[in-house]
Amino acid sequence: MICTPPEAPRRRSYAFLQETISSLCASFPENMRSLTRRACEMSDCPASLYIRMREDGKTRYLAAGHAVSKGLLGITMPQEHEGPAMDHWILEHTGFEHTLSFPVSLRSGGYAYLTMLADKPRRLTIKQYDALEVITLALTHAEELQDASRGNLTQELFSSSQERAREQCDETLLTSVCRELVEQHGAESAWIALVDRTRVPDGRFFHAGLTTDETARLDTMLKEGKISGCASRSMNTADGQVISSPRLKCSACPMSEDFDGFGHLSIGICFNDQPYGWLTVSVPSRYISDHIQHAVLQDLITSLAISLHSRELDRQNLETQKSRERMLKHFERLSAFRIKQVEMMKNASVRKILQATIDEAEEWTESRIGFFHFIEAEHETISMQVWSTRTIESMCRMKDMYGHCQLDHAGIWADAIREKRTVTHNDYASAPNRKGLPEDHAELLRDMVVPIIRNGRVMAILGVGNKSRYYDEDDAFWVAALADQTWCCLENKLFVEHQELMRHQLEHAKKMEMIGNLASGLTHEINNPLNFIRLNIANLDEDFPNLTNLVTLYRQLLEGMESIDACSPITREIRSREEAIDIDGLMENLSAVIASTRHGVERITGITRSMRNFSFKNLTDTHINSNINKTIQDTLLIVNHESADTADIRTDLGKIPAVACNPSQIGQVVLNLLMNSLQAIRQQKRTVKGQIGIKTWADTTQIYCSITDDGPGIEQSVRQEIFTPFYTTKERGIGTGLGLSISYDIIVHKHQGQLDFECPPEGGTVFTMALPLQQETASDQREGQS
Repeated sequence: MICTPPEAPRRRSYAFLQETISSLCASFPENMRSLTRRACEMSDCPASLYIRMREDGKTRYLAAGHAVSKGLLGITMPQEHEGPAMDHWILEHTGFEHTLSFPVSLRSGGYAYLTMLADKPRRLTIKQYDALEVITLALTHAEELQDASRGNLTQELFSSSQERAREQCDETLLTSVCRELVEQHGAESAWIALVDRTRVPDGRFFHAGLTTDETARLDTMLKEGKISGCASRSMNTADGQVISSPRLKCSACPMSEDFDGFGHLSIGICFNDQPYGWLTVSVPSRYISDHIQHAVLQDLITSLAISLHSRELDRQNLETQKSRERMLKHFERLSAFRIKQVEMMKNASVRKILQATIDEAEEWTESRIGFFHFIEAEHETISMQVWSTRTIESMCRMKDMYGHCQLDHAGIWADAIREKRTVTHNDYASAPNRKGLPEDHAELLRDMVVPIIRNGRVMAILGVGNKSRYYDEDDAFWVAALADQTWCCLENKLFVEHQELMRHQLEHAKKMEMIGNLASGLTHEINNPLNFIRLNIANLDEDFPNLTNLVTLYRQLLEGMESIDACSPITREIRSREEAIDIDGLMENLSAVIASTRHGVERITGITRSMRNFSFKNLTDTHINSNINKTIQDTLLIVNHESADTADIRTDLGKIPAVACNPSQIGQVVLNLLMNSLQAIRQQKRTVKGQIGIKTWADTTQIYCSITDDGPGIEQSVRQEIFTPFYTTKERGIGTGLGLSISYDIIVHKHQGQLDFECPPEGGTVFTMALPLQQETASDQREGQS
C-alpha cells in the first residue's frame, strides 16, 4: 500500500540528503542499486523494490531492487498499483506479504515508487520516514541526472554532426559513443556496425574495449557481409535483443567465446524504418536484465539514429545541390549549343549540323568515337550517315563508312533500335551476342547508343564510345537530351529541304517529261521520212542487181557493135561517157553506198528507238522484268556524242538475269553516273582521252553494275555530302546537286537496292549499284550455276 506521512511535524535531515545526493555516481543503474540498498538499511526492512512506469505510460516494470532475485529485474508488473492483485503478485514473486510504498516524483511526467518489503507489519518512526523520503528525493535527483546525461550526450552527438565532415564524423562520433559506454556506463566492450539500405554490412565498424584479435575477427566477419542473428533481429524489433549467455546461445558468432560471464545487448540503429546499423554492448551477466541500462541504451540509440539520419539528409542535400548545379551547368551548355545549331541551320548542311552535334556529345561524355545514323523503317535499314571529326581523322579506317546496314545484320550496338531504349555496353569485350567489328574499325572498349523516337518509331540513333571510364545514367540523360534537341531542330530544316527537293524533283520530272515528249515527237517526225528512206534503200537493194545485169548486157552489145564498125560515132560517144563517169568505179562504189546508207538508216533507227525507250513513258513506279544490259546499251547511244571527244567507254556486260525494275529510271541513274564521270574528266582539261568502264555481274541475290572512271576522284572532305540534295562541287550553272540525290532515291528507296562509291588509292571513282533479284529468279540462277 502507499504510505501517508503522519500529521505531526517532521524533521528533515538536510545533512543526510546532501550526503545521499553527493554519493551518486555517473552510472544510473549503480545509483538505483545503491539507493534501494540504503532504503532497506534506513527502514530495517529486509528487501525493497524500485518500480518504474515505461515512457508509453502503460507498462510498469521492476527497475531495481535489493535482496530480491536478479531475475525479477525488468519483469512487467500488474496494471493495478494497489489492491489484492498487487499484493498477490509481490507475495508470489518475493515471498514478502507486507509492503510499504513511497511515491517518487518525476518531473518528466511519469511516476515511480519505492516499495519496502517485510515478512510482518511494520510501523516506521519519524526518523525512518524522513530517511526514506530523503531517499525518494535522491531517486528523483538520480532520474534527473540521467535525463541530463542523456540530453548532454544527444547535444554532443548533434554538435559533432554539424562540426565534422562525413568520414571524420562517423569515425569520431561512433567511436566516442562506444568509448562513453565502456568508460562511463560500465560496459566491458561496445561496437557499432553500419549497414547499407539492404541491411548488409558495409564493412565499417567502430568499437571500444575490444582486443586486437577480437577486432580482427569482427572486421573479417563484417567485410564478408555476414551478420549475427542477434544483430539481424535487433534491426527488426524496437526493443533490441538480450543475450544472457552468448557462449551458449551464439556459438556461431566469432565473439561469443571471449565473453564468458558477460551478456550482450544488441539494439538496432533505425530511423523511420530505415536501418543504419546496430550497437552491441557486452556487460556483466548480473546486469543484463537491467532495464534502466536498456533505457539508457535506447535513448542513446535514438540520438544516434537521429544524428545519422540528419547527416544522411545533409549529404543528400549536398548531393542535391551539386546535382542541381550540375544540371544547371548542363542546361546552360545545352542552351548554348541550341543557339549554335539555330545559326548553323541557316547555311550549313544537315550533315555538318549532325557532325557538330556528335562532336559535342563526344566532348560532353569524354568519348573518342561518335556517330549519327538514320533508320529507314520500311526496309529496316540503317543508313550510315555521319561520324565525328575525331572518328574520321584518327579512329576508324573502314572502307565502307557511309553505306547501309540491314538491322538484322547489325551488332549489339543496334539493340537500341531493336529495343527502343538507350543501350550501354561498359565492357564490350565481354558483352554477350556481339558479332565483332568490321575490318579497320577502331577497337571498341565501351559504347552508349541513344535512339531518337517519334510516334513509336526509331528515327535515328546517336552513339558515342570509348570513354575512359564507365558511362552512367547522367551521360545517357544528357546525350538523349542533346539528340532530341538536335532532332527537333532538324525536323524543320529537313521539312523545308524536303519541300524544296520535291519542288525541284517535280520541275525535273516536268522537264524530263517535256524532253520525253519532245524526243517522242522528234522520233515520230524522223521515223516518217526515215521509213521512206528505208523503203527506197530496200528497193535499191532489190533493183541494183538487175541494173548491174542490164549494164553488163549493154556493154556486151557495145563491144559487138565496135567489132562491126569501130569508128561509129555512137560507139565512140558511149565510150567517152564511160570514161567520163568511170562506169566501173561507179558500179563498184554504188553497192558500197547502198550498204553504207542501209547502216546509217539502221543507226538512226537505233538512236530513235533508244530515245523512245528513254523518253520516260513509264513515269510510274511500275516494275517490269528487264535486262539492264539493254538499258545500258540504250544509254550509251545517247551519251555517245558527249563522250566522243572526252573519254573512251569500255563495257564488260556479263550474263545476268532479268530483274524487276523501272528501266527508264535505271537508265536515268546510269546516265547521271556517266555524265558525272565525263564532267569530272573534262574538268581536268587533259590532252588525252579519259577512260570509263562499265561492268555488270550477278550473284545469288543481286545484280551489280559498276561505272569506273580515271578522273580526279572525290575529295575526302566532301565524300559525306555527295548524296545530299543540292550539294555540288561543280561551277554555278553546270550542276544542280540533284543528280546523285535522285539516283540514290531511285536505287535505294524505289528499288530497295544500294548505291555506293569508293575512291581507289590510284585515283578515279567507282560507283556501284546493286538491285535485288526476285526470290524465284535467284533460285533459278542458283540451279543454273549448280
